Amino acid sequence: MVLSETKILIYLTYMILSLNKIVFLHHKISTIMKNNRVEYYDFLRGIAIIGVIGIHAFWVYQDYLKEAGMTMFDMNIFIRQLIGCCVPMFLALSGFFLANKDVSTLSKYGTFLRKQVARVYIPCLIFSLPFLYWGICKSLGISNSFIEVCTQRWLIYKEDSITGNILYYLVCAKGVFYFAAVVIQFYFLLPFMQWLAGKKGAGLFIAFLISFISTAVLYYIVYIAGINLSLILYGGLFPFWVFYYVIGVYYGKGYRLGIPWKWLLVAAIAIVPMLYAETYYMVTENGWNLPAAMGNRKFTWILYCTVCLVLMFEAAPAYKSNACTRFLCVAGEYSYGVYLIHLFFLLFVIKSVSPNIHWTIETILSLLLSMGFIYVCRKISLPFSKKYLGF
Repeated sequence: MVLSETKILIYLTYMILSLNKIVFLHHKISTIMKNNRVEYYDFLRGIAIIGVIGIHAFWVYQDYLKEAGMTMFDMNIFIRQLIGCCVPMFLALSGFFLANKDVSTLSKYGTFLRKQVARVYIPCLIFSLPFLYWGICKSLGISNSFIEVCTQRWLIYKEDSITGNILYYLVCAKGVFYFAAVVIQFYFLLPFMQWLAGKKGAGLFIAFLISFISTAVLYYIVYIAGINLSLILYGGLFPFWVFYYVIGVYYGKGYRLGIPWKWLLVAAIAIVPMLYAETYYMVTENGWNLPAAMGNRKFTWILYCTVCLVLMFEAAPAYKSNACTRFLCVAGEYSYGVYLIHLFFLLFVIKSVSPNIHWTIETILSLLLSMGFIYVCRKISLPFSKKYLGF
C-alpha cells in the first residue's frame, strides 16, 4: 500500500468513526432508552451482520488461496469457519419473532404476507438494480471493471442473456441477495413452521431430517456428481434452511431445551476445528476448490450451526449491556439495510482506495460505511427509508 493510499484510508476511517459515533448516540437515546426493541436480539443481529460481511470480504483471501493453497492451519480460514453460522442466525431470529404471529385465517395470513413480503422484496429489488443493469450490459457485449467484478462474484447472470438477468433479478438471485428469497419463502411457509415448532421434539426432528436430506442431496450433486449449481439453487431454496428457522420458532414459542449455555459455548468452540479439518480434507484429499469446501454443504456445518443457534437463545438471561454491545445493537437494528448495501462499499469503494487491505479490516470499514449511509438516509426521510430502502 502506497503512502497516499494509507493517508486516504486513515482519513476515511476517521470520518466513518465520527459519523458512527453520532449514529450510536442517536440510537442509544431513541431506541434503547425508549425500550422499543429487545436489546439482546439486536445484539445478536449485529454479530450476525458482521459475520455476513466477513464472509463476503473473505472472497479476496479465497482468491489468494486458490494460488497459494491451503495449509494445515490458517487463522484466516479458522475465522471464516467461525462466522459460518451467521446466515442461520438471521433465519432463526426471523422465526423467533414470528413464532406467535396470528396467521390462523386466510385473511390474517394474506395481510401478513402483503406487509412482510413487501418490506423485504421492494428494498431488495431497488438495491439489486445496479447488478441488473451491469448484467444486461454484459449480455450486450459491454465490459468494464464493475461488470468484471460482478461476474467474478456471481452477482449477475453469467450467461449472455437479458431474459436470464431479468429473471434472476425478479427472484432475488443476484448473488448474495438470495437471502431475501429465502426469507420470503419462510413467510409463505410460516403456518407450517409454527406447526412444526408446536410439535416440539418431533417437529424439530422432522425439520432436521428435511435439512439433513437437503444437505445430503446437495453434497451428492456438487461433490460426487460434480455439477456446479448457481447460488440461488444451492443456497436460496427453503428445505436446506428449515431446521434453523424452526429452532427460532421453537424458542419464540417459549420452549427451551434447557442446556447450560456454557456447555454449548465449549461445544461450539470444539466443533470449529472439526469444520477446519473437514474443509482441509475436502481440499487436499478430494481436490475440491476452497470456496465450495468452506461452504454450507458440510455435515459438520449443520452440527456447528445447530449448537450456535441453541447457544444464542439459551444464553439470553446472561446478556449484560455495555458500550460495545450497544454499538452492536445499532448494527443489529440496521442489519437488513447493511446486508443490502454493504457490497457496494466492500467491492467498489474500499477496494478502489486500498486494493490490498486485509479482509478483516474491509469487514469493519464496510460495516461502518453502511451504517453511516443508513443513518444519513433515515435523517433525510425515515418513512421513505423504511418503506423502500429496508432501513
